[in-house]
Amino acid sequence: MRARPLLLPLCLVGCGPLIGADDYASAEPQLPLNGFLDRLGGVACRECILGACQNVFDQCQASAECAEYLDCFTTNPGMSFACRPPVDFDLLALAAQLSGCWSGCKQPCNVGRVWSCNRAFDANEPLPGVTSGTCFVTYGDSITGKPLSGIDVRACRRDDPACVAPVSSKAPPTDAEGHTTVGVTWPPVSPISPKPGFDGYLELTSKVIDPPWWPMLRFVSNRVVGDWGDSAVMFNANDPSVKALLELGGGIDLDTSLAGLAVEIHDCLGEPAPGIRFEVSQEPGPNPVPLVYLDDQGNLDPKLSATTKSSLAFGANLVGTSGKVVARFADSGEVIREVKFRLRAGAAHVIDIRPGPRNP
Repeated sequence: MRARPLLLPLCLVGCGPLIGADDYASAEPQLPLNGFLDRLGGVACRECILGACQNVFDQCQASAECAEYLDCFTTNPGMSFACRPPVDFDLLALAAQLSGCWSGCKQPCNVGRVWSCNRAFDANEPLPGVTSGTCFVTYGDSITGKPLSGIDVRACRRDDPACVAPVSSKAPPTDAEGHTTVGVTWPPVSPISPKPGFDGYLELTSKVIDPPWWPMLRFVSNRVVGDWGDSAVMFNANDPSVKALLELGGGIDLDTSLAGLAVEIHDCLGEPAPGIRFEVSQEPGPNPVPLVYLDDQGNLDPKLSATTKSSLAFGANLVGTSGKVVARFADSGEVIREVKFRLRAGAAHVIDIRPGPRNP
């Protein structure tokens, strides 16, 4: 079954090449990315990127706003979705060019370094006086391939599973192109969210979709301190055809009155990560929570015990009030990240695991 209900960040430069602030006064301006490229893949990576992207780097360095944006990516490669993009359209287009020139260099930059950034960077902090941000949303229907309109989106605190007190302003439902924007005010710090910013989830509901839309809670992978984007294709689990696919393809007898779970993982380059085992537990409730992984073609395969190139797994019928996902390398057992969250009965929970900072 091809169904991908998970987070695909709207990141203008992906996890591509970035410029560090310390490089602007460098005696070697032709090599503005030494530190970042070394972390990725060394000489072969550096040569490939500089040969393909140097003109774009030079143009961007001429603008303080564009350079600041790319510096954010350089410093925090695992949190690139939280970097504020340039607001000027020309600068935005310039930054977007990096996606193209970087794409041909993923192989030399990838070798042996796909997890090197995990716990190796500092978390972003809000700029002085900044207490809010905007989420730019684009959603599509994975079954029809069309934009998903009529979705209401709210931002909610991590410790508020029912979203009793949303931290977002009222936003219009997604339009005919699947777009909307959501203004988010950083909630007060709390024991579960001890630092300023937003580390909760987006609640997706609908009053117009038929069959009735199964509510979805899409958790951010790292704390957000500025504008960010959320883009995904997803399915409505209340659709009888989807329920049939889940049962026939994965042996999942989904009860939408209980909690569902989708877990995905991406590496330092933003690529889907194969060879990862997820361990899911809930409290209270029976453990461990069984998962069904997707194969390389995006089909559910109950025989799999770790991620493939699809990097995705599903769990169903959770009954607890809190959950935890531990992501490990399947071969060594080494822990990559651990994510805790609150559970809401009658909703899907989407956890996208990405490299985390040393000081979350």
